[in-house]
Amino acid sequence: MATMDALRVLCKERGITQILYGAQPRLIIVGETHDHPAHLENERSIVQLLQPEFVLHEALGGRTYDPETQETKFLQGVPHDRYDDMVRDDIPSTLRNLFDDFGVPIIGMDLTNAELAPIVKLVKRTRRSKQDVTSHSNEILPYRESRMAARMIEYSSRTSGPLVAIMGNFHRRPTSAIHGPLREAVLTIGLDYMCIYQPKSSSQP
Repeated sequence: MATMDALRVLCKERGITQILYGAQPRLIIVGETHDHPAHLENERSIVQLLQPEFVLHEALGGRTYDPETQETKFLQGVPHDRYDDMVRDDIPSTLRNLFDDFGVPIIGMDLTNAELAPIVKLVKRTRRSKQDVTSHSNEILPYRESRMAARMIEYSSRTSGPLVAIMGNFHRRPTSAIHGPLREAVLTIGLDYMCIYQPKSSSQP
């Protein structure tokens, strides 16, 4: 509880917005602008404060990264194709630098290309508009965000301590598909959570 109080103080000092879903959050969802220097520094402070066993991150898709061995591999049972295989070891240096310092494993929580490709094809066939379909298209986001929610709930059962999940700010918006499953988890398994929004104008502490 004292750690959560310290997190609230840190957020207040840095002008970071917090939204609570439940009274005693154990899951901390951190929204970011990818590769924003101030956001990365805030995330460093949050990980250092909470000392989670592992961190979930959108950027790794269906992969994991172990900073102790510097090994990257696919999560067990997750489909992957040639493209996924080509980028398997492609971990942004900003993430390596952040998590290597703490020795905290990173767990991917998004779809792999092998999972995403057939969804994109299906949307293209059924879409009336001629606009291109991407992983950020409105029809695709619910699939990705449902995966994120499922991964957060899954890994909440693998630790008794705090769980940190980092994703693009847009994915933690109030209408995101992450919230349906997570609100149900608040009621069924007591997984209270907090969403943190880092503004784009955030200055480096």
